[in-house]
Amino acid sequence: MIRIGHVKLIKYEDSILFLNQSYYKLLDEQKWTELLPILHHVRPLNKDIILISMHVNSNHWILGGIFLREKTLVIFDSNRQNNKTMLKKCFTNLTKLAIACFTIAGIHFGDNSNWKLIYSNDCPQQNNSYDCGLCVAHIVYSIINNSEFIQVPSILSRLWIARILKDTMWP
Repeated sequence: MIRIGHVKLIKYEDSILFLNQSYYKLLDEQKWTELLPILHHVRPLNKDIILISMHVNSNHWILGGIFLREKTLVIFDSNRQNNKTMLKKCFTNLTKLAIACFTIAGIHFGDNSNWKLIYSNDCPQQNNSYDCGLCVAHIVYSIINNSEFIQVPSILSRLWIARILKDTMWP
């Protein structure tokens, strides 16, 4: 079982919604007329966890998580050297996404002081300037499969992803 701070995560394969970078871009640019219909269609509050990949500062990938049952927003960052301004913006956008999800479901979000903000200190860390995307893939995999976060060498991560692509795209 994965722990994020004191939060225990239970595996819910069908209860995880993954939103890719294009949704984060709409969120970041506040293009609500495009984002809200999409959110309405996927019904995010029918899930327990919403994960969203975020491309920040034009050169770095991180993962945001909204854990609805626990009322917790989490940033998974493989480079803990990032600046506080960028992290604040990511938490602000995660909060806006959570509010949008509640709004389209017709539920009042309430006071966001009831939500916990966690900057994960146990997710895999990159040891170079280019493996942030690989780290995000491992974090997503760990959350979906309810497994511990592991640190995997870059070359093995790339082989793992190549194998997944080969097995799923060219059976």
